[in-house]
Amino acid sequence: MDLRAGVRADVQTGAHGVMTTSALRPSRLPELDLRTPTSLEELTGSLAAGWRACGGGTDVLIEALQAGEPTHLVSTTGVHELAQLTCDADGISIGGSVVLARLVRSTSFRSGIAAVADGAQTIGSIQLRNQATLVGNLCSASPAADTTELLASVAEAAAGACSPITDHRCSADYRRQLVHVLTLEVIDEAMRRAGRDDNSDPRVQQGKQR
Repeated sequence: MDLRAGVRADVQTGAHGVMTTSALRPSRLPELDLRTPTSLEELTGSLAAGWRACGGGTDVLIEALQAGEPTHLVSTTGVHELAQLTCDADGISIGGSVVLARLVRSTSFRSGIAAVADGAQTIGSIQLRNQATLVGNLCSASPAADTTELLASVAEAAAGACSPITDHRCSADYRRQLVHVLTLEVIDEAMRRAGRDDNSDPRVQQGKQR
């Protein structure tokens, strides 16, 4: 199946010599082959043959757009077993094709893993959440689609990204540590404004005590 959505623009000259286009601009996506299996057996067979799994496609299509590959995709959306979301006393099971929007809407999922539900709700737009999957997010491991609220890592990243100076007031190391603490303070305040008890999350308090 050819997934290229773009077609060659048909340029015409209007009555007043104005150039007009009658079609969409060409897409830069390579020609893609897509399989849509309806059973796990078909899906795993394609994966064994080297085809790339595709859930919502929000990451893999961008990858194909930028790198020109992968060009052989196998969709997980037609496999019934991978569309299941189960939340019960035995735990929570999330199928590979369960989209983020479904997790956000699920009361039982939110009550079971509130942090992941909150993270899913911050990803992109409504349209993106209706397409993107949590399992695809984990497989791609893109920081832009991170669905896990990792406070210490955020503070450490902020401290590592800054370039403080040393002068007569204080050292660069002290300023770097200050960035770490202030980042946690900002997160702490954001949680308070969201109606949460700051002291309920020990990660914030532990980070401040570093």
